[in-house]
This record gives sequence, C-alpha cells and structure tokens, in this order.
Amino acid sequence: MLNKITLFSKIFKYMLFFVILIFIIEYLASTANVEFNHVADAVGYYYFSKVPFFTIDFWLGMRPVGYPIFIKFLDSNPNLVIAVQSLIYMLSWSFFAIYIFTRAKNKLFGLLSAITILFIVIQPSVSAWTHHVLTESLTFTLLSWIFLFLYEFLITRKKIFIYSLLLILVIYSTIRDVSSYYVVTFIIIFLVLFVYKYISKYTFIIATAILLLSFSFSDYTANHCQDTVSDKTLTFKYEDKVIAHRWLFPYLNLVGHRFLTNSKLLDYMKNEGMPINDTLLKKKNIWASPQWYSDPKLKDFREWVARSGKEKYTKFLITNPSYTFGKLYENRHQIFHYNEKETTWYYLKGYKTNNIFTYTNIGNITLYKYLSILLVIILLLSFILKRNIFNANTITMLCLLIPIGLLTILTYHGDAMNVFRHTLIIPFLIKITLFMLMYSFTNELLTNKKSN
Repeated sequence: MLNKITLFSKIFKYMLFFVILIFIIEYLASTANVEFNHVADAVGYYYFSKVPFFTIDFWLGMRPVGYPIFIKFLDSNPNLVIAVQSLIYMLSWSFFAIYIFTRAKNKLFGLLSAITILFIVIQPSVSAWTHHVLTESLTFTLLSWIFLFLYEFLITRKKIFIYSLLLILVIYSTIRDVSSYYVVTFIIIFLVLFVYKYISKYTFIIATAILLLSFSFSDYTANHCQDTVSDKTLTFKYEDKVIAHRWLFPYLNLVGHRFLTNSKLLDYMKNEGMPINDTLLKKKNIWASPQWYSDPKLKDFREWVARSGKEKYTKFLITNPSYTFGKLYENRHQIFHYNEKETTWYYLKGYKTNNIFTYTNIGNITLYKYLSILLVIILLLSFILKRNIFNANTITMLCLLIPIGLLTILTYHGDAMNVFRHTLIIPFLIKITLFMLMYSFTNELLTNKKSN
C-alpha cells in the first residue's frame, strides 16, 4: 500500500512539472508578439527612472518610487524591463504552484490546486500586462509572495516568514500608490494573528508601525511633488505654493464626469463651498486637461480643490453610503470585469484575448461561481463530518476579503477615467483570495479530527 502511495505521489509530481511546462510555453506563446502602446503613464515611469537617484526630484516626482527604482535598476531599458517582468512572473507563479502542491495534505488535491492557480494566472488579460512598462505587472506578480509567506507562517509560525511578508508588503506599497491602501489594511490580518496568539504584542506593534510607515511613505512620495520634475502645465498655485499632487488630475476627472453629472453630489459640493460658474458647468463630461489648470475663470475652483476638495469628497463618500456602495453595485460589471469585452487599446498588436485552454476574460463570472460553490461544499462537508475547520489559519484567509473591499471603493471612486484598467487588480485579487480560502479550508478538512 505504501509503495502505491509513493508511486502516485511521484506521478502527481511529474504531472505538476508537465503542467508548469505547459503554463510557461503558453505564456511565452501568447506574449511573444505583443507590442505595447507607450501610454502616458509608461512614458512617465520611464522619465522618472532617468532622474538621478540621490535627488529630491526622484523621490518626490509625483509617483511612488518603487517602480522607477525597478526600471532604473534595469538601466531604464524598456525591453529589458519587459523581459525581467515576464521572467519574474513565470517563475513566481510556477514556484507558488509547486508550493501549494507540497503544502497540500492530499497530493491529488495539491495537483488540482496547482492547476487551478496556473489556470487563473495564465489569463491573457493578466499575463499580457507584463509587456507594459506599467506597475500592473509587478502588482500581479508580488501577490504570489504575499500569499505564500502568509500561508507558510500560518503553517509553521516561524518569524522569518512574518518578516518576509512585511518586506514584500512594504515593496508592494511602493509600486503603486493605491496598493498602499491594500497593504495598510493588513493591520487587520496582524490583529487576527495577535488575537490567536500567533504573534506577540511586540511583533504586532512592529508590524503595525511598518505598515503605517509604508503607507505614509507611498502617499508622501506621490502627493508632495516637486515642480522641477512635474509637468508645469499640471500645477495649481495656492497661497504661493505649487500644488502638483498626483490626486489632482483624477480628482478633476471626477468633477467632470461624476460631480457635474450627479445632482446629489453636485448639490453636496455646492453646500461644502465648491465655487460653481458657467465655465465649470461646461466641463460636464470633459476629462481633465491643462485648461482646467490654467483657465482664469476656474481660479476660485482650483483654490477650493487645493484647500479642501479631497477632504470634502471623502466626507461625502463616508456620509452617503447609498451612493458609495450603490455605484459599486450599479457598475459591478465594469469593476469586476465579467461579461465585458477585453480592452486591447493598450496594445499595438499581437495581443490575443484567448489562449489554448482558458476563457477570455479575467473577471469571467463562471470562475467566481465555481470557487464559491466549492467553498460552500467544503463548509457543508465540514458540518456533516463534524470537522472544525474554523481556526486562525482559515479566519486569517477570510479577513483577506476586507482589503479587497477597501481597494474596490478607492479604485472606483478615486478616478472616473480608465476604470477598466484601474480595477484590473480587483477580480484578480478576488480569484486568488477565493482560491486560497478554498485551499486552506480543504486542507483543514483533510487534517482536523472530529470536534468534541
């Protein structure tokens, strides 16, 4: 019997490596001819990477510094950046597939789990972004290490993995400013670990401080820009200070496409002191542009934005949950990317919306349903078999849904432009998190004894 188990274990290992080989071949085949479109953000990252490292201009250049540092390390060579991004993506997710195979209590379950995760990350609407000089590539890739270090700590409780997780979270927060909100919410995860006595009070305090500092650093580098490096046509002047914060441009997009098109929101902003005149009203459904920054008839409006615009909008979102969450539900197809056509505008040519064994869209509702149904089945089995599968390991994974909620609110309500691109990470995070929930619950089901 033992020989048969050993034989099956070897067969599953060989099958896993075969699947990984197929994953790599398919990835290379689907991205080999992709040519990316040098969109404004890509040009901006490339430009900032050329700024001397030991200067204020580099560190306060309207962008979190993580990605420009990554580009600078690769000699600001776009082709080299793409090659390295692709290599890191393939190796990271292949290693993660091997990891979840080895950590599975049942090797058949481990093999199926490895296939599932590779099935998710091979999607063209995810993997093709490694061929952009944009932050999406690294944000997709680093998630594999966030989940790996977290789960490994839950299994082993070795401090090396909790501090490795913190290091990855710090890096993750510096890659993309909105990612810092996802990272800071991990304080909840560390609180759960503290409550379950997986970490000490001292470790919890250190982790909280590191997460808050990483959030502050990312926000500061993006929102305290220097006029010497920022586009001088995109600056406000308020109280003899140059205001070139990263949030201004998306804020103006919100004014044109949401404030001026929603009577409830517009009335609220009027009551909060936003200056309204005919020039501003004519900006309805108009995207932000240099004219917003230079038109003398919008001077009072710009001063109000610089003085308190962001705070007033934040207050509105907090005090009007029907709008905040209602808009998320109303635009759920766009935010979660299901029943949506692929956006190929970011690629000049060579982008394929499908590959040899997967569906076409990152947010295809079918996989959400399958993962959710599997979770329900596992929970029912645990009840029938009287297995206690709710513990620190699974509760921690459940809490990972909270950062996704915050990120969803921020990405949708933070900018009206390019919602499809800005929310790319949301369905990907949901799938990976649902997968890890299914994986951790199943592992507990396969190991836990009957509860008394």
